[in-house]
Amino acid sequence: MLVVAWLRKTLKVELPISCLFDYPTIIELNRQISEYRENELRLLTSSVKPLLRTKKELPISLIQLEFWILAQLNPGIPVHNIPLAYRLTGLLNVTALTQSIVEIVRRHEALRTTFAIAER
Repeated sequence: MLVVAWLRKTLKVELPISCLFDYPTIIELNRQISEYRENELRLLTSSVKPLLRTKKELPISLIQLEFWILAQLNPGIPVHNIPLAYRLTGLLNVTALTQSIVEIVRRHEALRTTFAIAER
């Protein structure tokens, strides 16, 4: 457990204890760590692709329904919002900031999601 904790703290690698038994030599363990890092890098550099939608309207999920009900019971009270503010100093590149926010919204469908109440 000490070795796994040291790997986590020093190398920022999250390996299960079973790796120490499955790969008992330094060379084998090093291969596992290298493989872990390659997988992490692959995940970081892979592009998020939007899903193709065949229907314009999708059903609401259970958690979305729960949030909607809470919002109806407590209108105007955003209890599940987590407000956060940062004070930035120095020159602000407004164009770069705008492009960054637009790109984040483009990549994350949840930030573009809207809900319309439809009479049925």
